[in-house]
Amino acid sequence: MFNILTELGLSTYDIFILIISPILGLIGAFTHAFFIDENWAESPSLEYTEQTLKEEKKTRLSTHSKNRRGYWISSRLILGFVVGFAVALFFIGTISETATAVSKISLIALIGGFGSHKILNYLNSGDVSKIVSILKEKV
Repeated sequence: MFNILTELGLSTYDIFILIISPILGLIGAFTHAFFIDENWAESPSLEYTEQTLKEEKKTRLSTHSKNRRGYWISSRLILGFVVGFAVALFFIGTISETATAVSKISLIALIGGFGSHKILNYLNSGDVSKIVSILKEKV
């Protein structure tokens, strides 16, 4: 597979960015989910159900609540992965082949994954012009 990518003109640094940026975006999204989970500001509400076990009564999460939490964290992780991949595509072929450039792009992917929910909110609101104007200022 790496032979195909090198035949397309991608350097080793480009291939590394293609691999590491989505992973770092995913880690950033997962980290942000932990921050939200800590204060319960945006996470789904938990519904408890009483189930009698053989030994004692324990309070457990209901199946519906478990499913909602699973979908919520999965969607955040997928969104972080997509943002990290978009960062990688944005910088392929444009960087100097140094460790400094790769580390800066890795940091951008991590922060992009951390803020991926905000990017989705901008896209859902139809205010794409704000994202384009931010990119034009930085580039």
